[in-house]
Amino acid sequence: MNSVKIRHSAQLALVDERVNTVVKGLKPEQAVVIEAEMSDERGRIFTSRAFFDADANGVLDLDKTPTKLGSGYEGRDCMGLIFAMLPGKATRPGTRFVRQNVSEPNHIQITVLDGDTNRVLATSSFMQTYMAEGVRREVIHTKCGLRGTMFLPPGQGPHKGIIDMFGGGGGLFEFRAALFASRGFAAYALPYFHFEDLPARMNDVDFGYFRRALKYFCARAEVDDSEGVGVIGTSKGSQLAYLMASECEKVRAVVSVSGLHVLTVEDLTDGPERTIPALPIPFNSGGATYQSEYPAYSLVDCWSPVFDQHNEAVQRTTIRVEKSRAAILMISGSDDCDWPAARSAQATLERLQRCKYPYPYEHLCLMGAGHLIEPPYSPFTHFSYFAVLGGNMLWGGERMAHVQGERIAWRRTLEFFSTHLTQPLQVQLPPIHERQHPNGAKVMARL
Repeated sequence: MNSVKIRHSAQLALVDERVNTVVKGLKPEQAVVIEAEMSDERGRIFTSRAFFDADANGVLDLDKTPTKLGSGYEGRDCMGLIFAMLPGKATRPGTRFVRQNVSEPNHIQITVLDGDTNRVLATSSFMQTYMAEGVRREVIHTKCGLRGTMFLPPGQGPHKGIIDMFGGGGGLFEFRAALFASRGFAAYALPYFHFEDLPARMNDVDFGYFRRALKYFCARAEVDDSEGVGVIGTSKGSQLAYLMASECEKVRAVVSVSGLHVLTVEDLTDGPERTIPALPIPFNSGGATYQSEYPAYSLVDCWSPVFDQHNEAVQRTTIRVEKSRAAILMISGSDDCDWPAARSAQATLERLQRCKYPYPYEHLCLMGAGHLIEPPYSPFTHFSYFAVLGGNMLWGGERMAHVQGERIAWRRTLEFFSTHLTQPLQVQLPPIHERQHPNGAKVMARL
């Protein structure tokens, strides 16, 4: 009779919470392989494996036992098998794991094998969910053209609110907004192009769409806008978040994740009378470099013109976030291979200092992190297919440093919105575990 047993600290947990796995009943110091597997809605498989030795009592605790050479991750981390997952053999290399239907949990299958014979010793599973019990999901489809999804925490409310936007690939991403609601905020996942009947291209988007979204969100009975609302944007979405903060008084807290301080690529109309100019930097610029190891393109060198302060076009397209009344949190990775977000955030910080910006602002630079800084814990994506480019984009990041940075950034984001929207969180913040990289983040300024 097989005496090997697997125990998880939780069978169902939020995606941003740690689930430890302990294996008991092994032989003393037995060599063991642990494999993990999960799939997305399209049936695409993601897998990882790591090698261990049990302790003298035949116990293997993922949060205490270090991995051995050849494992998908290094060190001691109970979530290592999750963030180390790569596309399986039948899945295209560079496929990014994104849960589109956040109403369904991630099912993680764990298999323990003997390290010498490869014989299966035990199997088990647990689930990660994006929506805490009681969170409500509502599809937004208004007569004035707004689209997206609203996530509402349990209870009558009203709740402090956050508008959530992603980047230049378009479409709708719900996972972060669902987690915000699970942490006590009303959150609106707002797509702005390449979704349903929205414009197919970014250059057909009008800034009035974002004004209407903000007005609609603030008018919702479930949203407490008495102290304003928050906006978070990643990549291209960060430029739009900056614009909303500079143009709309209701925005009182803004988080820029992997952003730039200028509006880039496509001009943005604002009604029939106004055009917000953008800096036209083509993707086929000579600065694009091809990394054959992956294979993928890095565009980080294409964006060097945005730092030419004497360039009239740069001056004209710089987003005047200093005109806002919002607290500002800028989050960047030092190894961003898409664009120089850390340098851009520093330039914004220095501009805010020069103009004596009266509201709180901060730059959180994550050492070794790449472009795709998202809530933990999901498979780390070093590169993936990017339709705008027509090929693979190199996002950057060193896996362990990037994952550590995501833990720090997510907790700081929740704290930031809680502080500046005067919202006491309804649940405990996910803890920061900094054993691998205790100096993995640097706060450039906090005023």
